[in-house]
Amino acid sequence: MFERKGVYEASIYGAILYAIYKMKIALFPTRDAKETAETIWSFAKFVQKTEPFEYVPIKVEQEKISVDSQLFFLEGLFQVSEKKAKILLDHFKSPYCVLQAITETEITYTKSGKPKGVSGSLKELKGFGHKFLKINKELLEKHF
Repeated sequence: MFERKGVYEASIYGAILYAIYKMKIALFPTRDAKETAETIWSFAKFVQKTEPFEYVPIKVEQEKISVDSQLFFLEGLFQVSEKKAKILLDHFKSPYCVLQAITETEITYTKSGKPKGVSGSLKELKGFGHKFLKINKELLEKHF
């Protein structure tokens, strides 16, 4: 179509863009970057002549918080698998409460200074001992 003699490129673009505009076609293939730029320029010129320019922001629906996203968040902690993340969520009900429990739980030591366990909210759960607590407290409290 563009290679025919006696037909102006601008006329072809005008006809195509008019059809795109009227039919509300969202995508239009072009051959290269130059043709894309010419198409956008022609379309903008056409639209601004026919109606006043009005910016309409696109509404992006925010993703709702799901259990999967909460589990994924908790799996970012050290030594937390999907299974352990489920145990933590079942017990503490929210990731915020899990983080609070980690920061409020303390490591207990023997008289000789060796870690023997934990005291606090995590004490009730198996698999969340002093090693888990030490590394995750460091993760949460260390300055960037």
